[in-house]
Amino acid sequence: MNNIENITKISKGILRAVILTIIMLVIYAIFMSFVDTSEKTNSVVYLVISCLSIVYGAMFASKSIGKRGYIVGIIVAFIYMIIVTLIFLIGNGSNSILNMVTLYKFMIAMAIGALSGMLGINI
Repeated sequence: MNNIENITKISKGILRAVILTIIMLVIYAIFMSFVDTSEKTNSVVYLVISCLSIVYGAMFASKSIGKRGYIVGIIVAFIYMIIVTLIFLIGNGSNSILNMVTLYKFMIAMAIGALSGMLGINI
């Protein structure tokens, strides 16, 4: 029963991260309708939004579970990145996203997830 509860708590953390991403992207889209931004700025903003969402989701899940925060954080970050990548692939309609940059983003996301999971345990 404990494993099912942990999976549920991890799922809630992932869902919260995705919802936070959607909210922040909507706010940024509204901002972009009034201000012209460069492609470089957009890339940085998307990265920051993803990182903040991973931090929130990993901290929520690890705090809910109460142990093994780094593993919980890595799981949340990995599944979150898979979801975001799949949504981008569906929306973009190409497979050009699967490259070394994507691999680096996955590695950064999992590192942030691990650190956020540890932080979530200790808060």
